[in-house]
This record gives sequence, C-alpha cells and structure tokens, in this order.
Amino acid sequence: MQHPLDHFCPTLSSRIAGLADSQPEIGVFYFCRKKQMIKVTDKNRDSIIKDYANRLLDDMDFNTLYSLAYNMLVENKSGYNNRTLESEILEYYPDVLET
Repeated sequence: MQHPLDHFCPTLSSRIAGLADSQPEIGVFYFCRKKQMIKVTDKNRDSIIKDYANRLLDDMDFNTLYSLAYNMLVENKSGYNNRTLESEILEYYPDVLET
C-alpha cells in the first residue's frame, strides 16, 4: 500500500512508515526538501533526451520493445526509394526477394 508521503518523498516515506509501524508510540516528524526541476536548454537537451530514452526502454517489456523497433524500421524503410530498398535487402537478407 502506498504511504501518503510517497508523493513527496518516496524513498524516505517508506522508512518512516516502517518506523511508525514497528514503534507506533514514537511520533515521526520528517521534512523533505522539494526536488528541483531543471529546464531543458540547448546545452542539456541531448543529455536529457538520452536519459529519458533510457528510462522509457528500461520500463518496456519485450513485446513493447519489439513492437517499437518494428514500427520504427517499417517507417524508416518506407521512406526509401525502390532502388535503395532493394540494394539494402540484397546486402543483408537476399532471400526476402526470392520467389
């Protein structure tokens, strides 16, 4: 069950909940410093995008990751002209063009 303080300080609120549960006679007072958000700037943009992409990928299951990769490949290859598409297929998987 989620502790009421999880919204503000998830890591430490679980410690407080454990302490309060094990020793209910002890009053627990806790102050959590509010997390500061950073602004996206031209300087930090690439780093933030990479961090965000890693977080998204870490949270995906295999089927979702496979689906994402498949959709990106189909979209990318759809932009090729016929000659470029054929050339790439012949280089990597020529059996795709066999009848």
